[in-house]
Amino acid sequence: MDTYNDIMKKLIVIIALLLTPTLYAKSNSIGFLLGNPTAIVGQTVLSETSSYQAGLAFSYDDSILIYADRLYHYPGAFKTTEDFINQLTPYIGVGAALAITTEDRRSKNGYFDKDEGSLGLGVRVPLGIEWKNDNPALGIYFEIAPGISIFPETSAAFMGGLGFRYFFN
Repeated sequence: MDTYNDIMKKLIVIIALLLTPTLYAKSNSIGFLLGNPTAIVGQTVLSETSSYQAGLAFSYDDSILIYADRLYHYPGAFKTTEDFINQLTPYIGVGAALAITTEDRRSKNGYFDKDEGSLGLGVRVPLGIEWKNDNPALGIYFEIAPGISIFPETSAAFMGGLGFRYFFN
C-alpha cells in the first residue's frame, strides 16, 4: 500500500505531465467551475480550434478529483450578424477522470464503490459552449460531461456546471 508521500509524488508527476503542453500554448487560462464538481480549472489553448483543459476538485471530508480533457472548438459555428452570438464557441472533447478517496464512501457516486480508500478511474466527454471577451480577457462557459467509470466498477458518471476563466498570454 502506498504511503501519503508516495501518493503525493505520483500526483506531482501527473500534474507536471499535464502542464507540459503549456510550453507550446497560444494562451493559457485559469478559472473555476461551479457545479458537479466545483473545481479549479486551467486551460491551455493550442490553436483556435484545439485546447487542453484540466481541473482539480476536492471534498473537504474525503476525496479529490482530477480530470484532463482534449477539447475541439468550433469558432464561428453560429453564422449570424449578431455580435454576441458570434462570440459563442461550442466545443466537444474527450478526457479522463481520476478520483481518490481516503474514507469509506457512504454511497456509490459514479467513481467509487463502498470500499475504504477507493481509487476511481473514468472517461468523460465534455460538451460545452463558451463566450469570450477580449477586454478584459474573460471566458464564461457552460459544460456538461457525461462519462463512464471504468474502475473499480463500471457505472455512469455525470459532471457539469457554469465556469469562468481569465486568459493571459
